[in-house]
Amino acid sequence: MRVLSWFSLILGSVLLALVGCAGMAYKKCEGGKCAYYKDGQQLSDEEAAKENSSIAREVEQKKMVQERQESLKNAPRRGEGEEIGIAVLPAETTGKGQVTIDPRMAGEWRKLFENSAPLRLVDDKVYGKYLKVLTNEYAKKKYHSDWFVHAAENRVPGEVYVYLRMGAKEVYGISKSTKKLASGQQLVLTARVSSTYTRNDVEFVEPITNLLKNQEAFNRLADKVKAHINSTVRAELPSLAWVKQARASDHKNASEAFKKAAQRWMSSDKNNSETSKDE
Repeated sequence: MRVLSWFSLILGSVLLALVGCAGMAYKKCEGGKCAYYKDGQQLSDEEAAKENSSIAREVEQKKMVQERQESLKNAPRRGEGEEIGIAVLPAETTGKGQVTIDPRMAGEWRKLFENSAPLRLVDDKVYGKYLKVLTNEYAKKKYHSDWFVHAAENRVPGEVYVYLRMGAKEVYGISKSTKKLASGQQLVLTARVSSTYTRNDVEFVEPITNLLKNQEAFNRLADKVKAHINSTVRAELPSLAWVKQARASDHKNASEAFKKAAQRWMSSDKNNSETSKDE
């Protein structure tokens, strides 16, 4: 079973990048906030939907997402032992102001989540495609500002996203030589976990105290992440039966909503044409 995250649907299907044309409603985003405009004047969702068929579909989709989020609050929760689809994202390393992808480390980290039923990894093709995207972007020093949103924008499927970064962190302690407070750098692993339904980030940090035994740090961190998903995150997820029913309902509602949106836009366009003729 392949589950596409609600954030992927929202960011991939709802937040469309629309180009503004003269005389046509368009969407403009600034500072993370988006609004609709026509000839420089801001429009409401309903007004914009009447002006542009693409926006009409987007507005209908947005309403569906809002309704789904409301129904999710009262949905039955994922039962113990029921499968959870997880996306273990490519692991990042930081150093000297740069972020890079270490394919070998990323692959070894991913292996720690294989054969971890009831957790199920998304397929290798999806992982490989996203790995290539990140590698190409980072080679050009094009870094994303939000790991979760970036994965969702690239339509990475899964009910839970798992992110890992390795880098140096400043730590404080008592110097053995001076017996005074001192600071230093320590290599640490930082994992972030979040359900794609609720976006509740939880962070786990594991220090690497011995480079010759760094695999032990990876193992400890993976155990913490898996335990968190199987308990806390599980309590946030809807049951598999609810997901199946919701997806079937989505297909039906989407078809009907888009049809209505197109009809409203065509009707509005016809009225505008008749008005122009009268003038």
